[in-house]
Amino acid sequence: MTWYILLICLLLKSSTAGLSYRSYSGYKVYRSVQSSDEKQKLLEDQVESGGCEMLKVSHKSGRPSDFMCSPTVSDRLVRELGVEVETLIDDMGDLVKEQARGRRVRRQTEGVMDWDSYQRYETIVKWMEGLADNNEFVTLEEMGRSHENRSILMLKVGKSPAGNSTRAVWVDGGIHAREWIAVSTATYLLDQVVRVFRDNDTSTCEAHAVQAVDWYFAPLLNPDGYEFTHTNDRMWRKNRSPPPAGSSCVGTDLNRNWDVIGFGAGATSSNPCKETYKGTEKNSEPETQAISETIMKYKDNVRVYLSFHS
Repeated sequence: MTWYILLICLLLKSSTAGLSYRSYSGYKVYRSVQSSDEKQKLLEDQVESGGCEMLKVSHKSGRPSDFMCSPTVSDRLVRELGVEVETLIDDMGDLVKEQARGRRVRRQTEGVMDWDSYQRYETIVKWMEGLADNNEFVTLEEMGRSHENRSILMLKVGKSPAGNSTRAVWVDGGIHAREWIAVSTATYLLDQVVRVFRDNDTSTCEAHAVQAVDWYFAPLLNPDGYEFTHTNDRMWRKNRSPPPAGSSCVGTDLNRNWDVIGFGAGATSSNPCKETYKGTEKNSEPETQAISETIMKYKDNVRVYLSFHS
């Protein structure tokens, strides 16, 4: 049920800015558990061919898969599947509307960085710039720019006590646009680490350990997709790259675009219209290029890599 609770939280804190914002009225989210790999593959094929969307794919039999269907196909597809399903969300649109009512007061203080609500890209950028301007142990680096020319930022927090050989921790989030809680978690951790350095207290083992290494924070890896979820489609996952030749579908799953051994294998797709579309080639996207180049620059120092998802 953990994923279900996270999805509810994400939706309850979503924005409905703009008349073009997708409502998801009547959309349902279902869960099904299959007892074998063959049955799991059949479920995925039937869901996608039936016009629904896999939200969570089980990579091991006996574990849940979640999928979302529009009101025009929900009941019919569930009948045709012939397997037991559980309804997790009866109407996603109701959750979006409920959240919209709760954001009216919040709009009065937009632009202020806190963790009572999910922040927009510009607010996060200004906050990161402020951290670098006001703390000598914080350095801001622009790793690169997105398809829509937004900065992809990284903050280094630390005093490099061992010089160039100081070990480091890398933290990132937001590679999947709709996973707002990942961005909030990464920025919250960044805020807490900065506070420890600012206090300069090494009287406890924990505080000493935090300050004994350098920290690299890149809390928002997919700024275009993230903004799109605020303005157009709450459940958008990919970046906003233009459609490849022969397709009208926008976006690449940045987490399937890395230049790694096994590129294109496993839970990926070569179909540009799929949520897990891997792109035209390895590191085809400016976002993955920028992130990869930065990580490789610090690869001899980084000993721990934390990437937040939901």
